Amino acid sequence: MQSDKNAWPADLAQAVDTQNMLKTQEHPVRLQKLELLRMLECQTKEIRAAFVEVMDSRATTQRTETEEKCSLLSSIFRRGSSTHSISRLEALQQRDRLQLENERLREKNDKLIKEKYDTQERSEILRERFRELEKNNLISRQETKRLSSEMNKINAQNFKLRGQLTRVDSEQTNDFEVVQKFCRLRYNC
Repeated sequence: MQSDKNAWPADLAQAVDTQNMLKTQEHPVRLQKLELLRMLECQTKEIRAAFVEVMDSRATTQRTETEEKCSLLSSIFRRGSSTHSISRLEALQQRDRLQLENERLREKNDKLIKEKYDTQERSEILRERFRELEKNNLISRQETKRLSSEMNKINAQNFKLRGQLTRVDSEQTNDFEVVQKFCRLRYNC
């Protein structure tokens, strides 16, 4: 009878451990998914920032070219140069500016292309990790179902043990009452 009483709390402790394990098992998978989503969001922000930087630099370059052109024209008119020299000088300066701008844009383009390929490569790595996490999550769900099934079995066994324990307690109570009646009848106590 004592062994049955001791077996019940051990089964209950095992059921509680199983339940706690079920609760904590899905948590790391969720954290890893959130981390992947954050990384993808950061990469998107970096690409947007690079695009905005290119557009801002184009606007600044156009404004600077206009200011230089006005300055050049005013200095030419102050010196009283001919129309031909103004056109020639403007053409040369514009060619130099265009070459510089072209070179700068080419560098920017190369940088953006490199970033694009780096981003694609990182995205592919992240997708692969995401697929792996999904696979692990599926395995985790299957393990959770298995553990849940085991926990249900343990709960059923605990219920059965509780019934046995109640019956044993009532039998002990009945035995005690029988002994008391016997004592009263036999020894008048």
